[in-house]
Parts: sequence; C-alpha cells; structure tokens
Amino acid sequence: MAHTITLDGVLTLADILGPDMTLLIVGYNPNPLAVVQRHYYARTANRFWEDLFEAGFLPKVLRGPDEDLALPQYGIGLTDLVKRPATTMDSLTPAEYRQGVARLDGLLQTHRPRMVCFNGLGLLTHYQRWGQPPAGVLVRAVPSTSPRNNGLRTARLAAWRGLRAELAIASDG
Repeated sequence: MAHTITLDGVLTLADILGPDMTLLIVGYNPNPLAVVQRHYYARTANRFWEDLFEAGFLPKVLRGPDEDLALPQYGIGLTDLVKRPATTMDSLTPAEYRQGVARLDGLLQTHRPRMVCFNGLGLLTHYQRWGQPPAGVLVRAVPSTSPRNNGLRTARLAAWRGLRAELAIASDG
C-alpha cells in the first residue's frame, strides 16, 4: 500500500518516487477512498492502472495491496498536484494549485525524470501558468483516467502509447 503522510494537517498519500525515474505521473489530487485504502487510483472505475498496463508501461494491472509501491522498479513515479484529498477537483483552489506547482517543481529539480506527464489535460494548463520545469524534462499530458472520461478511452490509450514510444525514442537518442 502507498504510505500515508500528514501534510498541512491533512492525511494524504505519500508520493511514490524512486531513483532513476523515467516518468513522473501527476494526478489532480487523491480521492478520499485512495487515502483510506492507501492505494493510488483505488476506485475501480478509474482506468489508470488498466491504461498503464495496456499501453505497455506495466507487466500487469497493479490494483492489489502494496502493488503501487512497485512503480519505481518500472522507472515510474506518482504524485498529485494538490495533496488534499477531495472527491472532485471542483473544490480545489487556485492557491492550492499554485502551491502544488511549486512543490512539483521541487520534485522535478530533485529527481530529474525524463518526462513528467499530467493525468488530465487541465493539469497541464495549471502547470504552464506557474511551473518552471528543469531543462531536459519533457512535459506532457494525457486525458484524465477519471470515470468521467471513459468515453475518451481510445484517445487516452493512444496518448499513453504515444508517451511510451516517445520515452523509448528518448532513451535511444
């Protein structure tokens, strides 16, 4: 299970980070169910784990206890732009986004993944407004894996597969 931490007085999911990260995936914020279950993207209606598997990032769907902690062995890290749990992103404030962007910039400076990918196109908009990625870190976004976007499954999988191909090219070049 992902570890939980208390941040600004709120229980939330700890980031899953590792050395030599190729890809850092950034979500909006943890769902309260994910915090209770201590597992990122715990809602089965969210297609995150299935999409990563189907796009070739993972050898299997990581829905079991502790399985999300295996991400670093595949060169993948996981965080949220806003760490406060909420059932929808509608309650997140501009101040929380700005604070999250500053925190993310610090993670990118420290860990230097080849790519940061936002799980939600709107997240990229927030990051572009306030963020300063380090030189050499590719910044990308895919349509959100939220159940609200299940109609975009084909486009979302194509985006994940495109990222996989781009990372393969970057590692060869």
